[in-house]
Amino acid sequence: MTKLLHAYENGLNKISLFSNGTKIREKLGSSKFPDHCDIKITDYCDAGCPFCHEQSTKRGIHGSIDWLANLLDGLPSGFELAIGGGNPLDHPDLFKLLEICKERGYVANITINQLHLKSHKQITDKLMNLVYGIGLSVRDVDSLKDENYLATNTNLVYHLILGVHSFQDFLKIKKREPESKILLLGYKQWGFGKKYGESQERSSDIKKKISQWRAHIPHILNISGVVSFDNLSIDQLSLQDWFEPDKWQEMFMGDDGEFSMYVDCCKREYAISSTNPNKLRVENQSIFQCFDNLNVSRK
Repeated sequence: MTKLLHAYENGLNKISLFSNGTKIREKLGSSKFPDHCDIKITDYCDAGCPFCHEQSTKRGIHGSIDWLANLLDGLPSGFELAIGGGNPLDHPDLFKLLEICKERGYVANITINQLHLKSHKQITDKLMNLVYGIGLSVRDVDSLKDENYLATNTNLVYHLILGVHSFQDFLKIKKREPESKILLLGYKQWGFGKKYGESQERSSDIKKKISQWRAHIPHILNISGVVSFDNLSIDQLSLQDWFEPDKWQEMFMGDDGEFSMYVDCCKREYAISSTNPNKLRVENQSIFQCFDNLNVSRK
């Protein structure tokens, strides 16, 4: 049975979050604060993904959790944050952040690279009771069966990147786990991702894979389990063309910055998304003031 986890008001809007990950937003006006934040807590990572749009490396620094806790102070129980990096598992104060989230009633989600499942197993074992959802950035689909002990988490979501992963990768996961949850992310021409896609061979391969994804949209939309899309993948797949306007309005969760925002704890910056070039410096503002600034700049 699906359980209502949180219900709160944000300006004139009413938000309900359920145990299966469903979010229902009754939009009646503008929001006073983000109901979801993508938060980068560290720029350190040893994964070496050549298309990393955050350009995270082993030279990266960790952000301040105390600074972040102060920034988010005042947000209601039910506020969602997606914790990422870099590799957030390497942040020395990760569990301090998760305990703060638990005390405040925030819904903490975390993104983990498949490469770190074995090397950080002791850490991920401790995560299970402190995070709501786990996003697993898939490195190698074929080895998921042997490595993925997180599959017992009902809110595990596999992350696949258009242009990096193929439609066949998607089918392999669905064949092995028909009811699995998959998030399709657009290919980010940003950071290392921009340089990675500059060669003619790679650019051609990225475009070919995205075209393949686009050709199989009917299959994707009708397959069992949950398939979701970030805004960039929606654009790259022209997904809106497959829905009647009324149905699209019912399903679409809003443009970047409309109900969400990005916070970089390392540089102490914020923006409507991680790839938006208009990063603003946090200068003693609250999260409410930062969000208001983004909404003003979007008009």
